[in-house]
Amino acid sequence: MFGLRPSPSILGATLTHHLDSYKERYPEVVELIKNSLYVDDLLAGAGNVQEGFEMYQQSKELMAKGGFNLRKWNSNSASLLQLIDNKENAMVQPKTEEVNQPIKEEDESFTKSTIGPNQVSDKLVKTLGVCWDTESDEMSLTLRN
Repeated sequence: MFGLRPSPSILGATLTHHLDSYKERYPEVVELIKNSLYVDDLLAGAGNVQEGFEMYQQSKELMAKGGFNLRKWNSNSASLLQLIDNKENAMVQPKTEEVNQPIKEEDESFTKSTIGPNQVSDKLVKTLGVCWDTESDEMSLTLRN
């Protein structure tokens, strides 16, 4: 009926339904995701490291309830990224027989498949086709003929 490719409209309707079912418990995060999600990028700002970490935890929890895994977090705050990294590493507890096995996860997103890799360098990240320098907090756009 829909061919071999997933339907963006079905995904959008599914996300909206999922978010609406949690708008009383997570009102700020639901509005943030609804207003700031584009394709597979969520762009949001936080006032400080604590607010950013709370946003990370609540949005991760909310989306996990619907079977979605928010990942590939990035920020211009090294402290926030360290908190997130510590949390992510604490959540991964490998079984004894799997200690030496690398964890493989599908890394191909719609954006990555259409515009290239998201991480250009340690400090340069592609977001919605625009390069973001997380160190200087500047964005740049390359125009081609």
